[in-house]
Amino acid sequence: VECTTTVYHFGERILETKQILGPREYDVERHMYHFDFVPQFFEAFLAGFQCFEGDAERKIAIENLSIMQ
Repeated sequence: VECTTTVYHFGERILETKQILGPREYDVERHMYHFDFVPQFFEAFLAGFQCFEGDAERKIAIENLSIMQ
């Protein structure tokens, strides 16, 4: 299975990743997939919060973040 994760900020696509995985056995009849949720992006995004002067700017940054997987 291929999973594409796309991150949008203020309506602009700023990151897109693709992962291809095979199933992990969950039990005898079912399988499960686990796709990473771009952890490197979130580390950098949250580290950038130090640059903001107040909570209002942080709120705007979060409210204008969209992730599609």
